[in-house]
Amino acid sequence: MPRLALSVSLSWLLCIALASGAKAISFADGLTHTVDSAYVSVEVSDGPGPSTTTVHVEDGAAVLAQFTATDSSVVNINGGMVGGMGFDGGSTLSMSGGAVGGRLFLHGSSSADIGGGEISHLDPRGLSTVNISGGVLSTLWTGDNSTVTMSGGTFSRYEPGHLERRVQAYDSSTIVMVGAGFEVDGIPVPYGDVTALSGTLTGTLLSGESFHAEFRQGGGFHTGTITLVPEPTTALLLGIGLGGLALRRRLSA
Repeated sequence: MPRLALSVSLSWLLCIALASGAKAISFADGLTHTVDSAYVSVEVSDGPGPSTTTVHVEDGAAVLAQFTATDSSVVNINGGMVGGMGFDGGSTLSMSGGAVGGRLFLHGSSSADIGGGEISHLDPRGLSTVNISGGVLSTLWTGDNSTVTMSGGTFSRYEPGHLERRVQAYDSSTIVMVGAGFEVDGIPVPYGDVTALSGTLTGTLLSGESFHAEFRQGGGFHTGTITLVPEPTTALLLGIGLGGLALRRRLSA
């Protein structure tokens, strides 16, 4: 979703929350809950034992401020609108729909599996891991020792006058792009680590979705990397080709 549309949605979310007298709520009982109405904020953590608390966010949900998850809690977003999210500890996110209009922040050893929906700003840190197979992102910034693998999804359309880079890999983080036809500034590049520190990265992901993103990686004391990996079919063909070349060399030796 374009940044303007997300800001408009957040305005509506505020109106809904205020009009409904929304309150803050906390889930820490090791049970399964559904959020499908308006709240000022939501907190999810383990219950006694500890036992895992699971929360499903569905259509009709409107969380004005922060939605936080810690410990080994599980959050599934299938619909609704959340202002911002924070995950820590070993918490887990699964997202197939809905929208996060603010920052989606991951820290600790938290993880996320994103197959749909819309995210304004995805910001994994610590040792967090993220797998993206669908959905729409506005920006993706990684830091610390986090790892993001993107085999699907795309980035929201470019907005004239908006200079913010879509993709940034800092510290010792890694962003892996799985697909084919990768180019940097219009020039085809091989698989492996991207050598340019910044530019425009384009290509077609494993899902068949094309993307266009301004990027920056590493530089100075940062060692963050963006790595391009072939889709399985391409990798198989490359393997067959290399295997054939090796065989011919042995036969001619």
